[in-house]
Amino acid sequence: MERKPVHETHLLCQGEQYTVAVFELGMGRFVAATQIEEGDVIEVDGTTLEEALERHRALLPLALQSRALCGPRH
Repeated sequence: MERKPVHETHLLCQGEQYTVAVFELGMGRFVAATQIEEGDVIEVDGTTLEEALERHRALLPLALQSRALCGPRH
């Protein structure tokens, strides 16, 4: 499935600034993505750009917290 970039923004989360790229997947689907580190990307989908961003805003802190609890990746 081809990803068409449609929006980019930044979110402040836990004192860090994160880039959020939003892509249109087609067929009424969008995905918001943040690369935390090489090979570690958080993606959240939605039926609109706004829904994908809102869900991403809500889930990014939880995803970052779970990574902090698990410790460094090898």
